[in-house]
Amino acid sequence: MGVLPNRKYAVVSKNGISSSNENVLVFPSIENALKELSKVTDHVYVSGGGQIYNSLIEKADIIHLSTVHVEVEGDIKFPIMPENFNLAFEQFFMSNINSYIPRFGKKANNALQHQSLRSLDSF
Repeated sequence: MGVLPNRKYAVVSKNGISSSNENVLVFPSIENALKELSKVTDHVYVSGGGQIYNSLIEKADIIHLSTVHVEVEGDIKFPIMPENFNLAFEQFFMSNINSYIPRFGKKANNALQHQSLRSLDSF
């Protein structure tokens, strides 16, 4: 499994997989992963899949979301953004690949809106 250096990864799998890489931690459930990760950090990035997103979106304080407007085959979609989230940052980029225009945005829970953007993670 290829991983970026100096990062820890948490994998949630019901299939009993394991990893020999010391930077990859494997958990049998989302609840178990969150419990163990809370002992070492208060900052977790989630990178899918669909069941993980659906289970955790209501627990998120900040959502970093990259959007590329293109039709693709598949039945898994990012869940609908919770109503208590507002756009805190947005940036568009021109692409010379397939004429796509990717959009990177950050949405913050309304409870965090009183903080300055400087105090939020930036791209």
